[in-house]
Amino acid sequence: RHIAAAVFRLFPVTQCLALQILDPEGGLVSYVTYCADSHAGTELYKYFSLDLIRRVLVEQEPILFSRDVPSSLTVSSDFLKGPTRSCMHAPLMGQFGTLGVFSVGSTHPGQVYRKDDLATFASLASTAALALGQAIERQRSDAMFEGMLRVLVDVIELRTYQKPGHAFRVAAFATALAEALNPDGAPAKFSSTELSELRYAALLHDVGLLSLSPEV
Repeated sequence: RHIAAAVFRLFPVTQCLALQILDPEGGLVSYVTYCADSHAGTELYKYFSLDLIRRVLVEQEPILFSRDVPSSLTVSSDFLKGPTRSCMHAPLMGQFGTLGVFSVGSTHPGQVYRKDDLATFASLASTAALALGQAIERQRSDAMFEGMLRVLVDVIELRTYQKPGHAFRVAAFATALAEALNPDGAPAKFSSTELSELRYAALLHDVGLLSLSPEV
């Protein structure tokens, strides 16, 4: 949201933007899409050229394209028939390689990006890549922690002869009760962090039983 706000503030001609990340198979997944005159999601390549995006991924350099300015850049005839008059694309470079591509476009005749806009946009893409990289690492850490938690819960249930799924049922009831205290429009009694901590505590509520001998 902050990156998108910065784009529209720095480049007022922008009518659409897209932030796409590479999936493990090398395909592109839309992370953020917006277009002022449409929902860009399913029509993303109506506004942005896949040829230009692929070129950015290969060359790892930002590019500027304007339909009315002679250029050596290759784009499809379908893209030239579309609404975009001018666009910029920049690679999202993470610590260990390319994360994806950041794209912005103008659809209004006469409202195009200038050459000196490209350096500013590339700097903004670097900031977006940093934020995106941190978000991806948090997701990976959360997934790893969740996996370790599930293993520990399985050990607890196996050791204490609990019915399978007992801990997750307790966690579901606990979080449901807490969320019921946060009705829409009312001041929240539990933050999202507190709800997560409550769920973890509920999942591990029997962990102390691991210290008991099997005979007990």
